[in-house]
Amino acid sequence: MMKRSLTPLVLASAAVMLSACGSDSNDSKTGSGDSGGANNGNNGNGDINVSVTPDYQLDVKSSLPIDFGNALTELNAINPDPSSMYVTGTVLKTTKPAGAETWAGSTVADQSSLALSEERSVVTAWVYSPEVGIPVLFKVENDADASQFAEVLVTTSKANEWEQLTFDFRELNLGELNEAFNYNKKSLFFDFGNVGSDKVFYWDNLRLEGAGLSAQPTPDSFPVSDSGQPLLGNPQYQAISYGAWRSDTRESGDLVPTVQEHIEDMKILNAMGIKVIRTYNTQGFIGTDGYSNTENLLAAVRQLKDEAAADGNTFEMYVMLGVWIDANNAWTGSPIDSSTDSPKNALEIAKAKELALAYPNIIKVIAVGNEAMVDWASSYKVHPSIILNHVNDLQSWKLESSDTDDLWITTSDNWAVWAGIDNNGNYGEQADLKSLIQAVDYVSLHTYAHHDTHYDPIFKEDWKVSEADQTLSKEEQIAISMQKAYTRSLEQYAAAQAFVNSVDPTKPIHIGETGWSTYSTDGYGAGGTQAADEYKQKMFHDDMRDFANNEGVSLFFFQAFDEPWKGGDNPGHSEKNFGLIDIDCNVKYVAWDKVDTLNNLGLTRDCNSFTESYGGVYATLMDDVLAPPYAPVEQPPVAGEFKVLGSALFSGAGAFAWEDTAWAGVDEEGVLTVATSPTSAKDWGWGTHIGDESRRDFTAVKTLKFDIRGFTEGGKALAEFAFGVGFQSDTGGQWSTNHTIRFNTGDYQLTTDWQTIEVDISQFSNSPNLTQVTQPFIVHSTTKEGLSEADIQVRNISWFE
Repeated sequence: MMKRSLTPLVLASAAVMLSACGSDSNDSKTGSGDSGGANNGNNGNGDINVSVTPDYQLDVKSSLPIDFGNALTELNAINPDPSSMYVTGTVLKTTKPAGAETWAGSTVADQSSLALSEERSVVTAWVYSPEVGIPVLFKVENDADASQFAEVLVTTSKANEWEQLTFDFRELNLGELNEAFNYNKKSLFFDFGNVGSDKVFYWDNLRLEGAGLSAQPTPDSFPVSDSGQPLLGNPQYQAISYGAWRSDTRESGDLVPTVQEHIEDMKILNAMGIKVIRTYNTQGFIGTDGYSNTENLLAAVRQLKDEAAADGNTFEMYVMLGVWIDANNAWTGSPIDSSTDSPKNALEIAKAKELALAYPNIIKVIAVGNEAMVDWASSYKVHPSIILNHVNDLQSWKLESSDTDDLWITTSDNWAVWAGIDNNGNYGEQADLKSLIQAVDYVSLHTYAHHDTHYDPIFKEDWKVSEADQTLSKEEQIAISMQKAYTRSLEQYAAAQAFVNSVDPTKPIHIGETGWSTYSTDGYGAGGTQAADEYKQKMFHDDMRDFANNEGVSLFFFQAFDEPWKGGDNPGHSEKNFGLIDIDCNVKYVAWDKVDTLNNLGLTRDCNSFTESYGGVYATLMDDVLAPPYAPVEQPPVAGEFKVLGSALFSGAGAFAWEDTAWAGVDEEGVLTVATSPTSAKDWGWGTHIGDESRRDFTAVKTLKFDIRGFTEGGKALAEFAFGVGFQSDTGGQWSTNHTIRFNTGDYQLTTDWQTIEVDISQFSNSPNLTQVTQPFIVHSTTKEGLSEADIQVRNISWFE
């Protein structure tokens, strides 16, 4: 997917109260932590302006490059160094045969216009050269005008190993760096200027570097694999969040995943290329064998490693061990005390130490707390000092044994905490937060653009399909919005990076969680933000993996398997559907290419075999995929129209309840909601209006037109009581007079479907004074008899002459 440069995004603090998955009702019964995937909010105490332009990875593999001058290029060549942490999978192979022209080269398949500029001038490529000092030229040009070109010449500095060559177009060999030029043709020339001599070059990952992010720091020591490879930031060691539960409840007993079930899961994940998993607690939920879910997992990994070693093979799976942290009184029904540890925290820490010493070649990271500091974790949040004390304790403890030499300590939290804009994270004027950044071995950051499509009011609007894009295909509309989601994730990472670097520029940042749900009836599906589906999950996953692999960032994608225990009784709750594989062994679109591998290995998970979701039929998948909602297109009023409510209220207007007898508000979709309540209404009834302080002359007005429905998706029943809709005028009395048509009695009946009502002004009650209209739209009743809690919604309100 092409990476477009976007304008700077304001990551604003949002006054929203969100519920983390750790506060799921299942947790309130057990007092134990969850397996992550919490909602993300921004509520902090400031705005951050950041701008990130993602890398643009050139398309070099969709078709064979066009060779010239007798160069010979192959697609899908075997990587000459498959152990490289920089280049994975198949690569391109170019041979410059004996006698090939000095200018022999290859034009890549990518035909997009490369947006080179003084500010964004660097193109990089990974190259495996047979010798040091070989000249390599990269040339960009206008395919229709050869006079528009620019080229950069560099030389290799390594032989028979991968190196990243940098072509900076501010240092030209020939040509011109001109933003007005259409650089849509790109060519590589190996051993440029020399006649071919059978030299062979491998290459991959050709990209225009982005802007706005700092380089990931390289620590002196770090967790390593059995073979001594670095685990974090190494694309050879892909990571994922892991929840093992296969049931719709989490409780001790026979539902606790067994060692054998964990063995099944570890084989599945390993076959999918995953070698690092993240867990969320160290104890709780004891199985019939007397061991916890986490203990069974670690025993399973050890058994697989031992069995492989006995056969002369290796099995690799490493664990980021989560330690669940709660505030005192969390999950008890009493007010929490964020400044005090829950007594259970010490038990979690003690168990983490025990397990880390028992499994030193498996547990490589201990993460103290999961979204335990972010302000919206209102059910269990702690002040940063609580996390800091536990981190310092673990850092001191690990020095006592050589078995923990390469064990890292961190804590995982929402990006806003690490950006220094979260209220609770900043508790104590950031002193503890800054000390925590210095104390951890790395920062583990969570970012969820998926949740932001619903909870963040700014991004919720930006996510929508703009008027200019509404004529594009569905796939094009989705690509634009998903690019915004990707860029937003990087900008949240950049905001955290800026703050962390201001405290400790040596501290790496890895992504402890990000993900995308594939089904939702709770606000992310049809009629909501329309973000949740498998097509968008794959786009987001692939973009974020590309970023992480290229930037030396570990990405714990959330989640390995669907988690049916989450989301209460709603089978369509988005939190149940973040997995790459569902509970029935349907492998989602993001991993369709893994199905044959899983089945050829004979792997199972409470099923006979794995299948591609949607039967592996792309067209069937796309039938279920929706573009994001369209942004409202505000049509200018026609001649003689007074628009009371279009995409927004008319200038200067507000929505008001009368003496707090009801509630009225207009959302970002331009929908007026009137919420009624028997306890709020008075003996004279209840009422709401849209208006300002002006009086209007409606003598030329003929009709009122509006859309109306009863809204029941929030759980309230349809309004069956009588009410009126209309306007007010000054007829000479103490109060303005109401002029209405009646619903649920008479000619109009409220339904759950939108219906368009067009009423001649002569149909309104009580003989209005059209020269003195005081409020142009009202919803009210003169009694509270039969009143119930209900939501009445109205939109597209206009008067016409």
